[in-house]
Amino acid sequence: MTAVFAYSMPSGQRSPVGLFIEGTLKPQVRPYMQALSQWQQWNLFSPNPLRRVSAIMIDKEENGVWTPLTEVTWKELPSWRRSDELKTMRRLFEEERNAAIRVRYLSGLCHALSIPEGTFIRMREHFYVLPYITENPSISFWESFVPAWENKEDVSVICPPSA
Repeated sequence: MTAVFAYSMPSGQRSPVGLFIEGTLKPQVRPYMQALSQWQQWNLFSPNPLRRVSAIMIDKEENGVWTPLTEVTWKELPSWRRSDELKTMRRLFEEERNAAIRVRYLSGLCHALSIPEGTFIRMREHFYVLPYITENPSISFWESFVPAWENKEDVSVICPPSA
């Protein structure tokens, strides 16, 4: 609890306790929080929470046509894997420098899903962003809300031989 509290504190504290937490305690707990995927930031909740809804789609190419193979969404994952798997996927897509990790993840799926060696597969993010609303919308707003889904093609690999 102490680690979560210290790591979640917003930056820029001016009180002696806040300065101690930010300058001494937070650097000590940061490796623990990140290694165990327990990280959270204040802006996860306030004032502008996350609004992106994502699904990771895995497609394979057959005769020049891409066909869906599987998807990584909260519905498709076992309940005990949802949080860490989706948090990892969001982190992977946050920065372009993570492309090599996404290639490795995709290559690992070849073995996990028993995809034959030499099969060309790709990963794409299928997502939408909830609108930023400053006041409480009516129920009819959400009943008529239709998300604007977007696709972002990402990395592709040729499945390696099984090790």
